[in-house]
Amino acid sequence: MIPAELPLEIAQAGTFNMDVQLLQNARSVELTAGSDLFALRCHGFSAGDLVGFQSSAGTFPCGLAGVAGFYVIASGLTTNEFRVSATSGGASVGISPLAQDLTGIEYKVGRTVNITSATFDADIKSTISGALVASFTVSTVNALAGIVRMTLPFATTTAMPASDQYAYDLNYRISGESYYPFAGPLTIVGTQSRP
Repeated sequence: MIPAELPLEIAQAGTFNMDVQLLQNARSVELTAGSDLFALRCHGFSAGDLVGFQSSAGTFPCGLAGVAGFYVIASGLTTNEFRVSATSGGASVGISPLAQDLTGIEYKVGRTVNITSATFDADIKSTISGALVASFTVSTVNALAGIVRMTLPFATTTAMPASDQYAYDLNYRISGESYYPFAGPLTIVGTQSRP
């Protein structure tokens, strides 16, 4: 798995929390204004599959969300189209994207990674010295939907100079195999006190 680059900006002297979702083979999916059908040629999904969505803009049409699990349902399921539900076997999520939801935004969908038996490691290193500077605490939010929370406490961000340059990676291991879904530059933004 090639890690997706996800640049992070963290305020110095603050607690940082970020939820991320681990998806397998996320691919571009087409939404149509006024429809709850998703179009993806040869998607390979079956009714009951748990999927997640990503957006290049970080925003979604009403009814849809990132960092959430949705179930593929039998209604409307073909080789190239599908609908999703918030619950297994439930009704279709009522999304009806407007034209502005579709202009210049890329949406992706992928099967979620079941992280029930996964272990995690998320390190931050100085890109100048290569030294390990800190590690995120990684906790499972929803194992079946592949959602984890990465946390850096106040004491850690306070000790990290904003003048240094950092990089991080998120690693997880399942059944002896290692995966690196996210990595990227990390910037500590210095805070200033008010007079």
